[in-house]
Amino acid sequence: MFEKLKGLLLRRKLRQINQIDAINWGGCAIVAYGLQKHLGSGRIIYLMTDYDISNGNVERIKNGEADNCCHAVLEVDGKYIDSTGIWSKEKLLEKWRGVKESLEVSSELVLKSINESPWNPAFSRKTTVPKIDSILGLKGDLVSAITI
Repeated sequence: MFEKLKGLLLRRKLRQINQIDAINWGGCAIVAYGLQKHLGSGRIIYLMTDYDISNGNVERIKNGEADNCCHAVLEVDGKYIDSTGIWSKEKLLEKWRGVKESLEVSSELVLKSINESPWNPAFSRKTTVPKIDSILGLKGDLVSAITI
């Protein structure tokens, strides 16, 4: 019963986050990082496309350098979580059809990527990071970790 309730509460939070403008146009890594902090577990996964491979993003990330990705999710117990929901690997890859590779990225490198790499400017960090922090109940931890 408790696990079912936790799942329902998480889905409610995800729905709130998914209503944020351009959340998956520059905010997905911030959501994955915040979810990892909120849940206290999970692996952040960067989904990479042919473009990410050809322009060197994949190699830079594999070498521990900060860079961006096509999409970022949090994997917990074989389920993949982003602002749009909780997915099996098959459903996630069906949804993100252009994905050619996935990389597990340390939370330290994710934070460095968020703060140092170019991300889509359609996503307004100044107004949305505090909202995500509040929705996830992080008490300012997300706001203080991310350059706004």
